[in-house]
Amino acid sequence: MQSENRENTVGIVGVIADTPKTILKAPEWKKEIYETTIIVPRKSGNEDRLILQYSGSVAATKKQLARFKKGAEVLIGGKVKTQNVFDRKPTAPSVKIYIEAEVMAINEPPADQQNEVMLKGNVCKEPVMRTTSKGVHVVSLMVAVSNGKSKADFIPCICWGEVADVAAALPKGTYVEVLGRMQSREFKKYIDDVPHLMTAYEVTVAQLGADLDGVELPEELKAAAGGE
Repeated sequence: MQSENRENTVGIVGVIADTPKTILKAPEWKKEIYETTIIVPRKSGNEDRLILQYSGSVAATKKQLARFKKGAEVLIGGKVKTQNVFDRKPTAPSVKIYIEAEVMAINEPPADQQNEVMLKGNVCKEPVMRTTSKGVHVVSLMVAVSNGKSKADFIPCICWGEVADVAAALPKGTYVEVLGRMQSREFKKYIDDVPHLMTAYEVTVAQLGADLDGVELPEELKAAAGGE
């Protein structure tokens, strides 16, 4: 299940972890907006906990909408969204990153586990590389994806290994196509010398295609980036 916006599509199967809350109340139930957390298992046995928003319009009837409750496994098609948070606590992120469901159904009969994200956009910040203690290259990549309303969602992506080497060489403005999965990652942030546990949401990149016009890359990395 995927979004109609082909520049930003998500197909995901997850279990609703919390009772959905109404974050926008409207006279018509189909226009109300709900938010919850979904648990998405990884092949490694770990799991990601992702923010999910959906409107009542994803269900044909109120009875179907009522089935989206804590413990239900759902199949979701939608997109990755970002939203600036202005009135926030010091320990909260300044940007909310979440899945916006455009279609949603109880996963029955059960489809295979899925967590797939496809993005088409432009690198909007210079890539940042680091090296793990085991010598593996990791690159943080910020991709701006048009939302079709003269605005963009700025989606953080993480690249590893050979894909990271390609990403590190891409200047700001480069057009890219990303295939990966949505993940959550906990980390500590120190505020006034006090550690706080935070959660980052990002796309782990499995495949990265790039417009390499004017970008100097070794031949072996051009192949990895979909170049000729």
